[in-house]
Amino acid sequence: MENKLYRDKLYNQIQEQYGKLVYTYTCHLKEAQIITKRLNRFKWGQIILSGLSTGGIVVIIFGKTRIGSIISGIVSVLLLIINSYLKGLDFGADANSHIQTSNELWKIREEYISLLTDFTSLSESVIIDKRDALLFKTAEIYDAQLQTSYEAYNRAQKALKDDEEQFFTQIELNKMLPKHLRK
Repeated sequence: MENKLYRDKLYNQIQEQYGKLVYTYTCHLKEAQIITKRLNRFKWGQIILSGLSTGGIVVIIFGKTRIGSIISGIVSVLLLIINSYLKGLDFGADANSHIQTSNELWKIREEYISLLTDFTSLSESVIIDKRDALLFKTAEIYDAQLQTSYEAYNRAQKALKDDEEQFFTQIELNKMLPKHLRK
């Protein structure tokens, strides 16, 4: 009975670690999406403001008037502010870093699934060794990763709890699998 109780606790611990890892994995995917969207907005802002300031469209619309000069100056200052802000940031590298982290976590996620699948056929010592190895791999990734935002966490929470984003129904799986592997 003692052994069964310990194995249950061990299984629950591995499930908990798996759940935390899936959350972190999904947070990094969401953070990459947030950063990419933010970068695209800034780039479009730069393009539009550049077109307005260098294309002379303000002068065409307002003529060579005082209001046209003021608007043209404001557009130029806005462009300068955006360019100055973006100078010190590398949204592309940050987004790629989050994607790389999620890719590394995906591999470990799959190892957790395999461990949970094989759990009943493995000895306690093998399970403990595999669990500890997964914890070590995960800790190495966590130590090197960029932090995610509260917004990414909220999006990950919605994706996992409400949308079941990381999971498939049997019907969905059957549509993807060859006929001989369907249930």
